[in-house]
Amino acid sequence: MATHKIQYPHIILLAIVCLLFSCKKEHQVTAEKALPVDKEAALSKTLESQKGGQEADIIYVADSLLKVDKSILVAYQEKYRADTCGYAVYGKEKLKKEFAGIKEIGDVNGDGRKDTVFLANPFNYCEQGLSYYFFDASIPRIYTDTYCVGVERFFTVPDIDEDGANEVAFYASSCASRYKWISVYSLQNGEWTEIASVLFDILTQDPEKTNFESLVKKTGKGTFKVCEFSEGKTTWLAFSMK
Repeated sequence: MATHKIQYPHIILLAIVCLLFSCKKEHQVTAEKALPVDKEAALSKTLESQKGGQEADIIYVADSLLKVDKSILVAYQEKYRADTCGYAVYGKEKLKKEFAGIKEIGDVNGDGRKDTVFLANPFNYCEQGLSYYFFDASIPRIYTDTYCVGVERFFTVPDIDEDGANEVAFYASSCASRYKWISVYSLQNGEWTEIASVLFDILTQDPEKTNFESLVKKTGKGTFKVCEFSEGKTTWLAFSMK
């Protein structure tokens, strides 16, 4: 009958290898647990740097581009910069190059005074798109979710719901597509609400030859119509405010 000899040296060697691997793995776990502390310190340092950069951006935009008190931008920053998304920093050169200007419009909050609108980049790194802001920081912004908008095609619509404040509308684009859109907003209970959105096909209608203010018309208290251009057709679509 054949017999098998137990190879003790091999078993001992295997046990030593397993022990060494276990110790190494335990050391790695301990090191990994310590990493978040370093990451948190680095993140804190980065946020402080971003915060300082954004403060410099705000001062530059307020003083050199908008020529208003920086408190307007600070108020919007405090309201719309999400704490978990960092401080977006752009720098003077980019801000100056992309500045879209300002536009005086009708009264949009019912205080009897004309308002002024301007565009600004996000205050954080989570949002992707420009927002319309106002010289009166008590008026909430309108976030557009696109970078292809301008102040020249932002306009007021005669008070549709007859609450003492005009509605607003603007022409916007997805940048690459032929299909743009016109959105209409109403300030209700301190927040902007989109009350209409229609297509604007640039192969049907040339935006350079369009009087945008004529495309939104009040038809009665709480009712209005907006002109849509799509696939070679021009259609007036009716809307009612709730």
